[in-house]
This record gives sequence, structure tokens and C-alpha cells, in this order.
Amino acid sequence: MSFCQPVLIIMKDGIQVNKVTVVLNKVNLNIDFPPSSFKMVRFEQFNAYKQIKFLLIILLALCFLDVKSQEWKSKATNNTAARAGALSFSMNGKGYVGCGTNGTILKDMWEYNSTTNSWSQVANFMGSPRTGVNGFVIGNFFYGGLGWDLNINNSLYDMYRYNPATNSWTSIANYPGYGARVSFATSTPTRGYVGGGIKGTTTPYANDFWEYNPTTNSWSSLGFIPLGPRASGIAFSYNGYVYFGLGHNNSVDFNDLWRYNPANNSWLQMASFPGTGRLGSLVFELNGKVIVGGGHRLGVGVPLSDYYEYDIVSNTWKPICGFQVGNRTGSSSFVIGNKGYVTTGRMGSGSSQSFLFDLWEFNPNPYYVNDTLLCSGDSITFNVASAGATYLWHDGSSLPTYKTKNAGIFWVNVTQNNCTVTDTFKVRTNSSFNLDLGPDSTLCFSDTISFDITNIGASYLWEDNSTNPKRKVFQTGLYWAEVTIGNCTIRDSIFVTVLPDITLDLGPDSTLCFSDTISFDITNIGASYLWEDNSTNPKRKVFQTGLYWAEVTIGNCTKRDSIFVTVLPDITLDLGPDSTLCFSDTISLDITNTGASYLWEDNSTNPKRKVFQTGLYWAEITNGYCKRRDSLIVTVLPELTFSLGKDTVFCGTVNLTIDITTPGASYLWEDNSISPLRTITQPGLYWVELSKDGCKKRDSIRITKSNTLNLFIGNDTTICYNESILLDPKITSGSFLWQDGSVNQTYTAKFSGLYWVEVNSMGCMSRDSIQVTVNPKIDLELGNDTGLCVGDNILLSNQLASTGTFLWNDGSNGISLLASNPGLYYVQLNQGDCYERDSINIIEYQSPQINLPIDTFICLDESFVLDAFFEGASYLWNTGSISSKLVVLDSGLYSVSVTNACGTIKDSIYIDGKDCNCRIYLPNVITPNNDGLNDEFIPVYQCEIAEYELLIFNRWGNLLFTSTNVDLGWDGRFQGENASLGSYVYTIKFKVESENKYRRYLGSFTILK
Repeated sequence: MSFCQPVLIIMKDGIQVNKVTVVLNKVNLNIDFPPSSFKMVRFEQFNAYKQIKFLLIILLALCFLDVKSQEWKSKATNNTAARAGALSFSMNGKGYVGCGTNGTILKDMWEYNSTTNSWSQVANFMGSPRTGVNGFVIGNFFYGGLGWDLNINNSLYDMYRYNPATNSWTSIANYPGYGARVSFATSTPTRGYVGGGIKGTTTPYANDFWEYNPTTNSWSSLGFIPLGPRASGIAFSYNGYVYFGLGHNNSVDFNDLWRYNPANNSWLQMASFPGTGRLGSLVFELNGKVIVGGGHRLGVGVPLSDYYEYDIVSNTWKPICGFQVGNRTGSSSFVIGNKGYVTTGRMGSGSSQSFLFDLWEFNPNPYYVNDTLLCSGDSITFNVASAGATYLWHDGSSLPTYKTKNAGIFWVNVTQNNCTVTDTFKVRTNSSFNLDLGPDSTLCFSDTISFDITNIGASYLWEDNSTNPKRKVFQTGLYWAEVTIGNCTIRDSIFVTVLPDITLDLGPDSTLCFSDTISFDITNIGASYLWEDNSTNPKRKVFQTGLYWAEVTIGNCTKRDSIFVTVLPDITLDLGPDSTLCFSDTISLDITNTGASYLWEDNSTNPKRKVFQTGLYWAEITNGYCKRRDSLIVTVLPELTFSLGKDTVFCGTVNLTIDITTPGASYLWEDNSISPLRTITQPGLYWVELSKDGCKKRDSIRITKSNTLNLFIGNDTTICYNESILLDPKITSGSFLWQDGSVNQTYTAKFSGLYWVEVNSMGCMSRDSIQVTVNPKIDLELGNDTGLCVGDNILLSNQLASTGTFLWNDGSNGISLLASNPGLYYVQLNQGDCYERDSINIIEYQSPQINLPIDTFICLDESFVLDAFFEGASYLWNTGSISSKLVVLDSGLYSVSVTNACGTIKDSIYIDGKDCNCRIYLPNVITPNNDGLNDEFIPVYQCEIAEYELLIFNRWGNLLFTSTNVDLGWDGRFQGENASLGSYVYTIKFKVESENKYRRYLGSFTILK
């Protein structure tokens, strides 16, 4: 980087000095300063130098070149982070390293801040400690896990999500693939990809390939990677593609590279890594360039030190060097900005190995020269000297320096330690300077002037010390700008006058109620006015819907504002005058207005209401912004209370005096008499109407004369069993005496017998009786609920002796019904006017089923379990056992009979005993809760398996899982969901490499919590 900016300060008598000689490192430099490159400050401004004739201070920045930025630069170390096999990633300008091993399995996590060059510890990895961890970044989250626990050689399949914003981990869906340890892992912007890897320390390597969707938190199988079973390689992504390469398969270490296209699920082999095949390499991508190196050979623990750069676009490799501590393996790497970072790992091998905690920053452009601007007549010397380097400039020169005073495009090759770096740079002159602020200007208050003094490669300075080339001015004042390119500076100025603001604000759009107005006053001194209706008065009132605008003009400046006014329709509300009501009267109020809301004094909101009590009633109608309220006082007069009494029957002489005297009232009888007193001596219907305060009430009474009471409690009758009959003499006054001594007005009869009542009312007495007969209980019984075998039928009939007519659920009326299908059956038995109902539920029984395995063999020191279970059946084996299961220890023919209500079925199997040289161990319980113990059902073999098939069924015979891979077990999930707790059946068919006959196993196991 070069910079040249001489500053000349003349401080006495205004003497301008344009040339000065400076002695720098014992070398005389004669410097000519153009007039545009200095500033003058008078000497008298500095009291400390009053005795000096004159003082010349030159702030001179000679044109030095930042000759070399190291390719690998040591950064802050983290002593507590020494380890190998760690996970690493970067997000939001921070790098992260954690887990791994330094002899102890770790789970701590560390964050690197490149701005402060410092480390800080963050939340520990959520899962158990591990090494060989893998993961990827999607959006603002890191997704990682897998790996293995060196202490127990246990592969780990749990996965977690890290959120740097909250410094927290959460569990996500487990990895469903085979190889969890040192697998390949990377991501595109929306998906994660994992493949290959190792399950344990001795089991085969994997080549399955999986895609993770963070939106659904789910994994999808993508088939297999073309690299073959492999682990410990490199993985990266670029421009939507995924790249896998290098690694080993425990026999060969590789140097090939493959590209995966998620768009069409296809692979393409790319240019191979130019170094030797290896595992444990580091990898990071910088702007389409991928750095790969380090690692170690298979079977040779000594780390390698060669590094290469892969150009993704051109699909080519080239070596890079200069990494003095690059002989490392199992290192971590990440990218921040345009720099790559390498940390941790191990050096050496065996007992001499050491775990690393250093941090190195990789600069992809180590040698550079900035583009430069020269003032006219100046020259510049570029110096790229570096110890032990050789040089080649564009013109063939080989010195470490190059001097020029001409514009052009130049380049230099710097070769050091067998590495060559090329840099190209430009030199320009100041002939393209552009600075013109224009003439002095006058602005209206709200106007602005925009300046753009952009010049390529320039720096800028305004009078307010701002440095942006673009600026807007809207205040009165003197403005100037300087443009500096290299050591060249030019200046221009402008005076801006801003006229006073015009005051005009009609306010926001408004909504008015029907009777409201808005008043405007836009008066400005010395102004003229114009409204949309061509009126010119500064004051105005508005009360109608419409768009209104006004213009205020002062001199050459005009300001306009507008407002839209909406006047809402009038609200109709009239509750009427205050009212007085008679006791039983009401007033109906209806305040309905279209589009309105309503509120009454009792907080009700219905527009319609009825009023019938004394009180103050008000209503408020709201329509948009408008409200209107009205009120009403209602007075309800007291109820007129009087009664002529109940209708009366007289035995003998009729004599009844009625007094309905009420203060302030008037009276009118049916005979037009008006007295409140009335004496009645004859039978008949009498009524009176009482009036008071405008309200009226009428009552009547019937007077009957009879020598006897009209007493009747009913004809003799018959009722059904458990029914009753109410006996009522229909006389409301008097005394009552029933046959059992009770004195209630009515009597409930439930049993057969003679019932009578004696009534004494108004001097008259009478008696009546009734004979009640209760029919006997109807006997009906279809029996208990039962079952029916397929193809059978059952005759349904009444099991108790009864007569009458029958009605079945299918509409038939025979004394019996033949049922041949399962279901609910019912019948009703009618005897006269009485009936009884009963029902029976018939279920369908299944014939027994059995399916013993095909003939097989067992090892002489093993057992084999035969299971003939069928719901509700009994069992008989040819061994005499009556259990559903039979444990077989010897060879022979075994048969079983399974019997239920629908029949008997038989099956048999021949089991041959053999001396086996292979043992298989099968769990009888699994607990798939991701605690690392008994998480899956997987057989364990002590011999080499040539062909293999595992099938797992639920208790209903539905196939849940199948596998032809002896190392792939069932994790207790079906179609992405956890299977329910309980028992499951398995069958295993396999062939040992030394045998030509299949072996078969059948058994069961249980899923527990």
C-alpha cells in the first residue's frame, strides 16, 4: 500500500515556500510542492514560537509500499483448546471450535473473535463428550453431532442445533445413517448433507448418503456416494454443489474428488487432489478457492505438511506454501471474512505426538500493491523486497523495486520457498480530476442541492470535516470541498442562501361528524394564497366531503398541502318524551342506524330494547368517529292489587259480600254499579273493572249453587306392571279423606284394589270410588350376550313362558328369530296395552389360525421357541404341553393343535439339531431412548455372514422393518414415528460363509421405556 500526501504550512509573514529539502536517513530529498498541496497557518496563532523568525513544518508521508502481507500469520492461541478431531465452523463473523480429544474426550466449546483476536468460552456441546464430530451451518444455526466415544469405542448418532444468538443448544432428529464417526458433512444454503463414515472400530465402512431438512427436522436417504465405503475425508460446498473427497477405507487412502448436484441427485468426478492420498486433512473455501492440506497417510501417523489450492471454477489445483507449522493432522479450520483460519490438531505420532492449540490466519493474497495515483510530474517507486525471494516485473526486470512516473497496468511475480504469487496493479495520473460545486445558489426552504464529487480512488474533505463524496445541502452557508487522489488535492466552494420556510399544514386527512367543521388559517406575511376552488383568502371553513388543497406563494417559492375531508352521515336518535306506564305496560325502543354501534346505560349493545321499569334510560350511538346520545325517564305506576276471590259453590243459600275499596280509584261492575262494595245473593258470573291514575285492572268470580258436590275420580281401570294412576276429584277447596286415611287433594294408586275419597266443601259432602287392576309382569328374556362362529347361526327366542305378540328389530313378529350375523338384536313382547323389551349382542368368533415356521435346525447347545398363540384358544402339543409356546431343545417333529369355539387347527415343524460353529446373540428387550444403551434391536454374530435378512413384525403381523445388512439394526421407529411399547416378532434368515444351507431364527422381543 502506498500513500503520498505532503502538507506545507507557512506560519510567518505569509511567505509561501514551494520547495524544501528534507534529510531522511542521511539522504537529501528535494521536494517540489504544487500550490494545491499545502495549507497556510499564521505563526501568530502559536504563542510558543513568538521568538522564532519563521517556522516551516512539513508533514511528509513518503511513498512507502507495504511490501508483503504474510500468507500464514500467527494469531491468538487458546491453551485450554489443545485437541484433535474437533468440530469447527463459523457464523456471523465468529469462529467456533469444540469437542475432540487431547487424551481425554472433550465437549467444551470456544469462540474466536477476529476483530479483537481473542478467544472466549461458550456453552458446552449438548451431547456427551466425543471426537470425530461432524456438522454443517444452515442460515444462522449450526447443526452437529455424530462422532464417537474413544473410551468405549461407541459410535454416536445424536444431533444438536447451536444458536449463537442465544448461546444455546437444542436436540434435533438423530442421524439415521450407518457411519457416524468421521463421516463427510457439509451443507448448501437450505440443506445439510452427511455420508460415509465408520460405525465402530472394526465394522465395515459406510457409503450411504443422507440429506437433512431443517424446516421439517427430518432426514431423507439419497442412496450411496460413488466414492465407495470411506471415512475421514474432506467435504465442502460452493454455489449449490456439494464436494466429497480424499479419506480412506481402512485399506487404501485416496486423493480423488467428487461433486454432487442436489438438483438432479447426480455425482461428477472432478480433478484429483495432486498430493498423496490421505486422511485427517483440513479444508476451507475462500471465494471459490479451496485450501486442502495436512493430514496423514493410512498406517503412517506422521502428519503431512504439503498444501494445495483448488480453483472450483477452473477445476484445477496448484501448490501453496509458507505454512511453517503445517505438518499437522486432525486440525480444525473455519473462514471469517476473506481469511481462513487453522487451529488445533496434532503433530508427531505414537508416543511423541503432541496436541496443538495454536491459531494461524491464511491470507489468500499475500503479496499486493495498491492501485496508485500520481500528481503530474511525480514518480513512485514500488518495493516488494522480501528475504530469500526472487522477482519478475512486467518489463522483465528482476529487482525488488520498480520506479515509474507513467500511468499504466503493471504486474510483478514474487517467488519465495518455491511458491510464486502474482499481483497486478494500476497507476493513474490526476488528469481525470472532477470538482465543480456550481455557482452560488438561493433555495426555497424545503429544497436541497445535491453534490457528487466522486472521483475513482479519491478521498474527500468538506468544510464540516465530512468525507463522503455525496452530500445534500439545505441550510444557508459557505460550503467547500477538497478532492485528494494520492498526493494531489483540488478545492471548490459555493455560497447557498435558504429562504425562510412557508408555514402551511392543513393537517392529516380528517373525518367529520355531520354537524362539525374544520377551520384553516394559512396566513404567512407577504404571501399570496390559492385554494382548489380558486378562492384566495388565507382563512377557510370546511364542512363537506371532498379533497381540499392550498398553495402559499412568497417570492419564487410556493408550497402546497392537501387534505381529504370525509363528512359522515347524520345519526338518527330520539328516545321520545319522558313517559308514565301502567304496571304491566312496556315501551319498545328502536335506535337502529346503518353501520353504527350502540351503548345503553346498562352496557347492553342491541339497538332494540323494551322498557317496563321505573328509571333513567339513555342510549349512545357511535358511527365511525361520531356519537350521539339521548335519554328518557320512565315512571311505572304501582300495580293495582285487588281480587274478587276464587270461583265458589254454595250448598243452599247464596250470600257473599265483596269489598275492593282502593284509595283514589273508581269502579265499574258488570251491572254498571260503581260502588267498591257488592253483596251477591244469586248464582252467576260477576266482574268489576278498577281504574286509578289512568290504569285499569279487571277481575271476575263465578258463583254456583248446588245441593251436592259434582265428585268423580274416574271409571274402574287396568294399568300395566310398575305403572301408577293419579286419582283427582277436581275440587280445589274443602277437606278430603281417602280410603287409607290420607287427606291430600289427590292420591296415586299403584296396586290392585278399591280406592275411594270423601270430600266436604262449602257445606256439601260427597263420596266416589274406583276399582284399579294391575296386570301381572310380562316375562321376557333372550339370554346373555354370546358369540357366533363364521358361517353358523343361533335361534333367538323368549326363554321364559309368556303369551302375547312379538316384534323383532328387523320388523318380524314370530316367536323366534334366526341370527346368522353379528350385531345387536332386540324384541318387544306385547300383552294387551302393556309391553316389555330385551336385547342381546352377538359377536363374531374367528376360527383359530396358526403359522409355525418352516422346517429349520438349531445348534445342539441352543434352544428354539415355537409360538402358536391365538386369542381365546387352547393348545395341545405332541409333547403333552398345553402352553401357547414350546421351548425346543432337541431335534424332532413337533406338532400342535389349536382349539377354540369355532374348531381346531393343526400344524407341525421338523427341527434338526446341528453342531454349530457360529453363535448368534439376540436381545429380548430394547429401550430406544437415545441414552446409548439397548437403543436398537440388532443381532450379534461370532462368524462371517454371507447372506442375511432380518424381518420385524408387530403382533398383528404387519411388517415394520427389513434389513439385509448385518450391522444395521432397528431403532424402534416406523415411518418416522416411535413404535408403541410392547412385544414384537422377528425372523432371521442367514447363511454362514462356510455353509451352503440357510439358518432361520424366529422369536420375539419387547420395547420398554
